[in-house]
Amino acid sequence: MATTAAAPGRARRTYPVPLRDGDDAFVPLAAEIGAVAARHAAEHDRDATFVAPAYRAMRANGYLRLPVPVELGGLGASLRQVCYAQAELGRHDGATALAVSMHLHSTVNQAYLHARGAAGAERMLRRIGSGELVIATSGGSDWLWPDTTAVVEADGSLRVSGRKVFCSQAPEAGAISTCAVLGRPGPGCEVAHFSVPLPSPGVRLEETWDTLGMRGTASHDLVFEDVRVPAEAVVARRPWGEFGDVLTTAEVHFAPVIAATYLGIAAQARDTAVTRALTRAATRAATRAATRAATRAATRAATRAAPQAGGGVAPHAAGPSPAARPQVMPPTAQRLAGLMDARLRTAWWALAGALDELGPGYACTPETLATVMIAKREAVVAAVEVVGLAMDLAGGGSYFRRSPLERAYRDVRAGTFHPLTPEATLLYAGKLTLGDPGTAE
Repeated sequence: MATTAAAPGRARRTYPVPLRDGDDAFVPLAAEIGAVAARHAAEHDRDATFVAPAYRAMRANGYLRLPVPVELGGLGASLRQVCYAQAELGRHDGATALAVSMHLHSTVNQAYLHARGAAGAERMLRRIGSGELVIATSGGSDWLWPDTTAVVEADGSLRVSGRKVFCSQAPEAGAISTCAVLGRPGPGCEVAHFSVPLPSPGVRLEETWDTLGMRGTASHDLVFEDVRVPAEAVVARRPWGEFGDVLTTAEVHFAPVIAATYLGIAAQARDTAVTRALTRAATRAATRAATRAATRAATRAATRAAPQAGGGVAPHAAGPSPAARPQVMPPTAQRLAGLMDARLRTAWWALAGALDELGPGYACTPETLATVMIAKREAVVAAVEVVGLAMDLAGGGSYFRRSPLERAYRDVRAGTFHPLTPEATLLYAGKLTLGDPGTAE
């Protein structure tokens, strides 16, 4: 069997590679949060408790106001820069990265709306920039067909009742961006989008989050019981079962941030597995070297002790020192490492290419939505595959609960449930290709 020499030491961190100046401007900030998150990650995963220490660090170093324009109190990060930062944070703890991604994509969305003169966006961005506000969302449960209902009062306000699930970072949030059906859910109804301060009278948090992975996100249920929503808090309306401008815009900014988060988890799994493979190869090489050295020493001792006849026996020729001998890596390990790198690189290229395709003055249209959702699909499918390959390369030790690969294996599976799911993405893209206007999933 052919083998190849493996370089000693830890795996090089190579993904994602900055493609333009400034791409990684906020990666050091994310790494600061990641260092805090990593110290507590196993505990939050075990107990399904919220990643509160990381959020305290985010408040302190400004990460929560990352996409807020500088003039409104933020750091002015672009969508592309947010993606690079989130990939870094995902390396350290998937639950922390996923939880804050819900706030960050909503903030990016508000910055987009503010740049286009939307009423109310500036006020919300200033609140985020001051550190006053963290935004939760319920889009994963509401999606196109919410069953939360609203009654319209005489003054235009709403009375909202229902249950919102998958409300990530609910214990930390100061408001939730959500929606409700005006009247009875079904075709022909209208959906109102609004935000509700937390806590508000009639809003109750139920701790329901006990899941396979992403256990530290605290994505509990929020129950609404006759909650009053002022008329001025309603930001948009759309037909039930359709995206409308409001949901299309939100999802265009959601998909890249989520994609980067899962690619970060997978990139760290790759690095962990490669480091373990290199360490294992180095240990085996050292053991073989020690065995050879002991054999040579025994041979020399036996030669010196034996009677020499006919001029004696030539001493055993010394081979290369153990340190000079290469570590041996089998072809199966080479292929696993190569496949991980190929999947990670092509997935990140898909995301970067999608952002390039949007361009600086992009509009949020069905075509734009399909572009970023295709990139998200590639990212989450690749992340699941890469973590599985990483476990194969690292070996049986990755099966233990104490292994970060075991946690990554569970965490990345959440990526396939965010809308649009991988299969729904293909259907939606195909609809557009075949002439459908893309108003619905």
